[in-house]
Amino acid sequence: ECSSFADVEPGTDASRDWTVRQLAEISSHYLVSTQPATIADDLVAVRGLEADDVQIDGTFQPENGTVQLRVLVGGDHSKGCFHRIAGTLAALRLEVLAAEISTGLDNVAIDRFHVVDHDFEGPVTDFRIGEIAQAISEGVRRQVTVRELSERHRVFGSIGSGEPVSDHPTRVVVDVQSSPTRTIVDIFAHDRPGLLYIISRTLFQLGLSVELARIATHVDQVVDVFYVVDRDGKKIEDSSRRDEIVSRLGSAIAHLQYPGLSASAVAATEERTIEESSDDS
Repeated sequence: ECSSFADVEPGTDASRDWTVRQLAEISSHYLVSTQPATIADDLVAVRGLEADDVQIDGTFQPENGTVQLRVLVGGDHSKGCFHRIAGTLAALRLEVLAAEISTGLDNVAIDRFHVVDHDFEGPVTDFRIGEIAQAISEGVRRQVTVRELSERHRVFGSIGSGEPVSDHPTRVVVDVQSSPTRTIVDIFAHDRPGLLYIISRTLFQLGLSVELARIATHVDQVVDVFYVVDRDGKKIEDSSRRDEIVSRLGSAIAHLQYPGLSASAVAATEERTIEESSDDS
């Protein structure tokens, strides 16, 4: 079913072959949930993407006051890019209402984020979107850390009144039955600044690769679904390993029990293994 996308580079057999391979590699959820015109546009952009490229496009949606960001990351920078993008958005005080991430051929990341800019009243200008794009690019390229951005934008601070944000308990569920090739991690938690960053960074530190994610916010409750594999591209079959995932995620989220992305919450995710320390910054 790739005839609709044959015009990525019209008239060439090589283009058709590349399109077929790209569509075979990318997640079925992306193909089912994304409009054909958007898929075609993404393929055109990915076709011209170099391994070292980080490309960010953003548009303001006046009907709901959100900014839609498309982030394309070449294979040289795609490892760990999800948590770096999420951390950058948190540091810029952008609230993530929804996100979809997928990985295509040659480890190219195709990510979309729907965010609210709480520091900008009225229509978000192209200049502001350009600032956001620049910060994301620098974060993905590891030219700036989340801690540095957070301090710059004063996200680190007090923990507020000291009262819990919500009475709803956090739930982490690891599902190995629903997908034949991936382990599914479902997280139900109260929405708060930095939540997506803390979750995605913890998954990365656990040695898990997020191949697909669906992020949704309902009023004040977040339902995050992550399709993950280990560093060898395999499902998490070992029960003790699955218990570790639940425990580590629960502990990391607990550091965000109070309002604000506190320094201690980020510090809690900065404990590295020897293997991770050479890959992450």
